[in-house]
Amino acid sequence: MIVFGVILILVGAIAFLVGWTILQKRRKWLRTTGRAAGLVGEGQLRYEVGEKTYALKITRTNLEGRRIPVRYALANPGQARPDSPTAVWLTPVFFLLLGSGLMLVGVGLING
Repeated sequence: MIVFGVILILVGAIAFLVGWTILQKRRKWLRTTGRAAGLVGEGQLRYEVGEKTYALKITRTNLEGRRIPVRYALANPGQARPDSPTAVWLTPVFFLLLGSGLMLVGVGLING
């Protein structure tokens, strides 16, 4: 059981670090508002950073003309994604909780 506990702790630590890294990366992204444009099958979300306009491909084309919040990387404004609590927080929180849980179970197996 000790070997299995150590393996769980290692896998949990890796999952926790993945979640932490994603969270830290996304905290450096800035918000702006984009406008959905394009034809069916070619949906684009256009947003401006400074004087330059960027486009982000979207799959839902029934959003045409709507204003949608966008989160973009400060170092590379062309790298962006629609901003939503799910997109920003769900993945890192999942990995943080998964990693924490696995590490706790691993510690329990080693101590038990």
